[in-house]
Amino acid sequence: MKYRDSGAVSCRDSGAALSAAFRERREPIHGGSDGDFLSPTVAKCGRQGRTAAPVGRCLAFALTLILSWQTLAGAAASEELHGRVTRVFDGDSFLLRLAGGAIVEVRLAEIDAPERDQPHAEEARSALRGLILDRDLRLRVIDHDRYGRTVARAYLDELDVNADLVGRGHAWVYRRHLRDRSLLDLERAARDAKRGLWALPEAQRTPPWQWRRAHPRSAPRGAQNVDKPVASMTR
Repeated sequence: MKYRDSGAVSCRDSGAALSAAFRERREPIHGGSDGDFLSPTVAKCGRQGRTAAPVGRCLAFALTLILSWQTLAGAAASEELHGRVTRVFDGDSFLLRLAGGAIVEVRLAEIDAPERDQPHAEEARSALRGLILDRDLRLRVIDHDRYGRTVARAYLDELDVNADLVGRGHAWVYRRHLRDRSLLDLERAARDAKRGLWALPEAQRTPPWQWRRAHPRSAPRGAQNVDKPVASMTR
């Protein structure tokens, strides 16, 4: 069975329209063999009397756009930054001075350290500070958050800083943004061994994301206290 989209998107539409077309409701076209299907936009291009563009041309157009998007996404995901840590705000955020002099505010990806005024907050900050302050780091950029911070995995030589903090009990795994599920094993081992924050009474081990909901503020500690850094990067 073949499928066609029920909307009116043409293969000559913009890339944005093509993206929308992939999400449109589809309905079957009779006459094809069972299991056959076309993407919504390509099927539209093959509709007789509705467009002059041949199916092959539309397919090539669609594939070109898809490959372009994949290339751009891959480049962003593989971006790396190198610099020296100049300031540590708490157990999961700090400033990094790049070789060109620009300063980037960094939030460690996939982990969540205690917030200020939470139990173990100062111990977590001291652990990160002792590990990376005035040291050269390599960052693998994951994303940028709504405060403009660079969200990244950080490496000190071959040491995975994010994983190290979880394994020593100075941070939770941030499940909402988790990609590396091996971090859960490190958290479980730290909890079983009562390392770091896991040595606290259970009543004092409120995950930071729950604590933030109960104590909202407009910006994270670093974004509030820093004399605004140059948050741009050379891409």
